[in-house]
Amino acid sequence: MHAFPTADELLLRRRRLGDLLMSWQVLDEARLEHALTLQAERDIPLGRLLIFQGWLDDETLAEAISAQSDLPRAHIDAATVQRYGRQVDLALCVRHRFIFLGAEDGAPRIAVGGPLKPEVLTLLTPALGGAPEQMIARESEIAAALRLLTEQGDTFDTSEKGSVPLLGDLLIEQGLLQRAAFDAAMEDYRPERDGRIGDHLVARGVVTREAVETAQAEQRRRFEQLAAV
Repeated sequence: MHAFPTADELLLRRRRLGDLLMSWQVLDEARLEHALTLQAERDIPLGRLLIFQGWLDDETLAEAISAQSDLPRAHIDAATVQRYGRQVDLALCVRHRFIFLGAEDGAPRIAVGGPLKPEVLTLLTPALGGAPEQMIARESEIAAALRLLTEQGDTFDTSEKGSVPLLGDLLIEQGLLQRAAFDAAMEDYRPERDGRIGDHLVARGVVTREAVETAQAEQRRRFEQLAAV
């Protein structure tokens, strides 16, 4: 039986990531405290929040998480996504935010933005045909791969525009949707049946069409803002 981390243990892990980033002099304490407060309110991973706030680039974050978790780095490109991405249940990839990288010596490998919880790894093991080896990838690569797989984009964009939050992340970031409600709605999400994630969330009644349109407008605004830089 797994001993899952308590809320206090999870907070300590986030604090350690923040402390590591401060020791690298890429984050100050005031921003860390603000991000930790937002993280507790919105239930979004600390690193992703720092990127959303524009306080950290995703390459530095990936290096820090790799060092903190002692997990190897991974690089995702369009060819990898096209070759392996659809070999596993896409709904699982979206729900748990990972990209399948194929297998090496019979062991499945997955790219993640940060270590998955033990219970998620237990869930994924039979679906992947074995306990997966986790590898840390840049958030922009994870987002670009998921956009490509779910047909929310027709190119593999890992530029700054590629780091604009996915719709579900943005709804949660803006307080328009609770993480628990999003996770519950995604339990039975099937892209081929349910279409776009926004439509599925509305159909499930966990968010309004107006909220989805508000988040989509914010996505467009951020894309345009980055394009103008």
